[in-house]
Amino acid sequence: MVTIAAAAAPSDLMGTSVVLVGSFTPAIVQPAHLIGAGLLTDADLAQLRYEILAPEVSVMQVPWMRLVLEPGRLTASSTLQNPVGEPIRDFVFGFCATLPVKQFTSAGINHDTHFAVSSPEIWHRVGHTLAPKDTVWARVLKEPGLLSLAIQGKRDDDQQGHINVKVEPSIHITPGIYVNVNDHFAAGEQEFKRDPAYLLGTISDNWSASKRRADGILATVKALCDGRT
Repeated sequence: MVTIAAAAAPSDLMGTSVVLVGSFTPAIVQPAHLIGAGLLTDADLAQLRYEILAPEVSVMQVPWMRLVLEPGRLTASSTLQNPVGEPIRDFVFGFCATLPVKQFTSAGINHDTHFAVSSPEIWHRVGHTLAPKDTVWARVLKEPGLLSLAIQGKRDDDQQGHINVKVEPSIHITPGIYVNVNDHFAAGEQEFKRDPAYLLGTISDNWSASKRRADGILATVKALCDGRT
């Protein structure tokens, strides 16, 4: 992957993805089907890349989205060139409307950010703050460094699921930090019985709140770069 020097990174690199776990038929990801449903344009078709990674895994990419469809999972992601999340959300809603069977057992909204830090010293300071080395790791490892930190929190609303946060060194910006906020929704038993596709509404209803939550978590991590907590 291309690495972007911190000095050449004028802004954060951001992305959004929507994940649905349920029952899917990967072969349905055909350009003709998607254009016929109004989900892609002729301009998209001219730039579309389509491949089958395995007999039951289809991947489609256009400049504004990457779609991976497996028998039990759909993942639609924005791209670095077009990081806006709403077109991804709307595509997923439109695509699911074409499915003969709509049954989703869990769903997720993912917010990804790569941001630059001003020096390697600050980069290390953030890592030491999130995962102190002297208390444990320096005793058993030579020059321990943070490779990945994952933490989970309970939801603060009436939805089932949880909030997952991952912090890692960025693979796109050096020195930089990557933050992923996974807003996970699980299907409630009674709600699923009434409407197996109700999680689509859950994504819609919680879209703005999910973004605000992710922005707050990102701001907390960024505050570590200037010594604020």
